[in-house]
Amino acid sequence: MDCTSVPGFFGSPQFLSMALHSSSILTTPIHCFGLYCILWRTPESMKSVKWYLVNLHIWIMIFDYTYGLLTIPYLLLPHLAGIPLGILQFFGVPNQYQVLTLVLFLTYVVNSIVAVFENRFHVVCIYPGKQSWKYWRRWWLAAHYVGAFLIVASLLLVTPDQESARRHVIEDLPCLRHYISEARLFVFSENVLYIALVFAFYATISISESFLFSGFLISYTLRQLKSKRMSRKTFNIQRKFLMALVIQMEVPLTMLLLPFLYGWLSVLTGYHNQVLINIALTIGSMHGFCSTLVMLFVQHPYRETMFNLVLETKIMRMFEKDLNTQRPILH
Repeated sequence: MDCTSVPGFFGSPQFLSMALHSSSILTTPIHCFGLYCILWRTPESMKSVKWYLVNLHIWIMIFDYTYGLLTIPYLLLPHLAGIPLGILQFFGVPNQYQVLTLVLFLTYVVNSIVAVFENRFHVVCIYPGKQSWKYWRRWWLAAHYVGAFLIVASLLLVTPDQESARRHVIEDLPCLRHYISEARLFVFSENVLYIALVFAFYATISISESFLFSGFLISYTLRQLKSKRMSRKTFNIQRKFLMALVIQMEVPLTMLLLPFLYGWLSVLTGYHNQVLINIALTIGSMHGFCSTLVMLFVQHPYRETMFNLVLETKIMRMFEKDLNTQRPILH
């Protein structure tokens, strides 16, 4: 284990707590404006996907605040261990439930993304068994949320005896000895293989479903265009909307994939660098901000609302400035 130097401020719990609190504060107005746009600025042409976008946006908000405010996990990679720095610690919420809640909300964000792509497939495409799927799709979606809950709950089975596991982590990371409160340290699991398999299984299913629905949607619209059952104008509208959805869903995910990639590299190589861990966690906390901002820019009605608001604000300021300069000076 490479742990030879004591990290400075950027590797401290204080830095991580400050960074994630700042991220939550920065993200809040963007989240609120994004929710406003979805609820009141979604046009009739997007009505069928509106509540799926609301569902996704709300789960992103819940995950963001759980991550950056309620739990704030100070991770000690390459061990699957850490210290919670969030608000929930002051209410005596057990560490394992803080971790599982955070992981569960992340899976619900992923489920909501899959649901958006399924919605577009179901609304746009005509396929055999569509009437049957109209009934079963509700159970299919519910099974995703229940299945995610059961998968996350199963992680309790690999939680080790905390006393011996804590001692092992403390001995392995002597450079953090003065940062770590042994009583607050929580070791999530020592069975890295099981955790990796669970996450790989879940990620494979979710990614496969998203690609499957997108592939069917693209194939269907192309066939409709070639057979002249769909006009070029309608095709372009569908294409632009699908591309906007893909960008909206996939670009912000990189904010989470980068920290996950670093985490697994750290676990595989046994390398510890608390500064890099804190930076990775901070990047992950910007997922919601990035997700909402991308949505506002790539979806035309929301972009128009945002630009109109900026333009109106600018005009009002110019008007007020003109009034102030033209106001007569009384002696």
